[in-house]
Amino acid sequence: MTPSGREFERFAQSFVQIWEHARHQLAIPSGRTSVVALGGELSLWNPLLLDWLVWMKEAKPEIAIHAQVGVPDQLLDQLRTGVLDIAVLYAPKLLPGFKVELLVEEQLVLVRTKNEEPAGAKDYVYVDWGPLFAAQHDASSTAFGEPGLLVGLGPLGLSYILRAGGMGYFRRGAAAPHIEAGQLEIVEGAPEFTYPAYAVYPEASETRTDIQEALRGLKHVVK
Repeated sequence: MTPSGREFERFAQSFVQIWEHARHQLAIPSGRTSVVALGGELSLWNPLLLDWLVWMKEAKPEIAIHAQVGVPDQLLDQLRTGVLDIAVLYAPKLLPGFKVELLVEEQLVLVRTKNEEPAGAKDYVYVDWGPLFAAQHDASSTAFGEPGLLVGLGPLGLSYILRAGGMGYFRRGAAAPHIEAGQLEIVEGAPEFTYPAYAVYPEASETRTDIQEALRGLKHVVK
């Protein structure tokens, strides 16, 4: 590829994404009135966005849905290029021409598998919940020392300690079923951290009824 070709490549990728979005938007399934494309981080799909999909099917069956999972930068790029109508993220960057609405403020709590040693054991799993969590975590002066395992995805860390034992910070909602089942317990006295999730969408979408209904559904399922 020539230097000019390499420079053009990034624009070509955006053209392809815009074309794909236009093709999908034009291909509205039979019996539906419109299509809403929503993307979210993996950690948000269960249960928040899964609940939203069910709500949309029951409350707005005339709207077709394109649902995607991705990492924050990828989702924001797709939002900018029009591939997505809404992105649901934990720590979105502020973009000109886009609105950011708080959906829910989750809590990150320290949990461990039952019958583990007291807090401070070597089985601490550090989950990278982003820079805000890292700053709060370091400031809390936890006594776990250097973690034996660092993972970049909450569901992976949670699945790991459920199988191998250990402790780590996870979303209260994700840990709750395992606490109720007796597999995990909250570490008493450990600090908790706020972890808000947001919906990001173009300001121009305020005139689109289908996107406003999708946003209404998101707000409904987090109540």
